[in-house]
Amino acid sequence: MPVVGYLALMRPLVCLAAGGAAFAGAVAVKTSFERPFHALLPALAVFLLMGAADAFNDYFDRDIDRRNAPHRPIPSGRVTPRGALVLAAVLAVAGNAAALAVNARTAAAAAVLSVLYAVYGVWSKKLGFVKNLVIATTGAMSYALPAAAVGRVNAVAATAFVHCFFMMLSVEVA
Repeated sequence: MPVVGYLALMRPLVCLAAGGAAFAGAVAVKTSFERPFHALLPALAVFLLMGAADAFNDYFDRDIDRRNAPHRPIPSGRVTPRGALVLAAVLAVAGNAAALAVNARTAAAAAVLSVLYAVYGVWSKKLGFVKNLVIATTGAMSYALPAAAVGRVNAVAATAFVHCFFMMLSVEVA
């Protein structure tokens, strides 16, 4: 298995940024680090779900990438389309399992994030401005998972969510 191609498919730096945002969200909602899984598992879930989303998106963009980004893992032949789907599925199951290991609220937030990622992957080229809203929401969801983990949606978490949403939206629109 060409590990480098699969890692490139995940875009690990994007996954790290998303997982880091979830960890920041855990700090924002004052997660007790006496229960480290309430901080670490939501961050891991977001990391894995982001990787799944990237693999899924590359699967659906493979024809466009053949022309515009032939160096990407699928068009370059480093990863097969089927391999990308398998990776996306494995990462999505693992991400949702990490969220479920925390509690049902975190699992529900991860499920919503998974659906948004799927919507983006399948229909991103046809959604227009809705695509920008989906991306902004998925970015802001990085704060929702840790808040769900500890059952604490406070003013700081809500402000971080809204701030992240509008930051992501402005980047996407620009």
